[in-house]
Amino acid sequence: YTDAIEAEVVADPEAAPTAVLVDEYEALTIKGDAWYISLGDGTERSNTVVTSRRHCLSTTFGDVTPDQLVETLNSSPTNPTSTDGYSVIGVEVWSYGVSDIAGVVERLDPTKTRVVSIDEYFACLKQNALG
Repeated sequence: YTDAIEAEVVADPEAAPTAVLVDEYEALTIKGDAWYISLGDGTERSNTVVTSRRHCLSTTFGDVTPDQLVETLNSSPTNPTSTDGYSVIGVEVWSYGVSDIAGVVERLDPTKTRVVSIDEYFACLKQNALG
């Protein structure tokens, strides 16, 4: 991934998306990090966030099982001012179903994790971690 590819798309603030969620299913390079896309020479930023999933539940290309995901999320950083405190989890629907996801959510520590919509995720990320 490179910002240069997306910079053209986000240059028009009227048409720019809120976020670009990069799906790296072969190899995770972004690993949930997040930033604003830079415009022009890099001194100006857009309002579009780039991020990717931090983990993936998949029997073909995933990096965690449901049990490992629960353990990982319950022990992950919780600082809301750092991108490390946020995670998007990809789920391959051919490998795991709604009951698997519900089982993961039920075992998350509510004092350390929150499951939110993707819109709320980006709003919190922008407000708290990316400023």
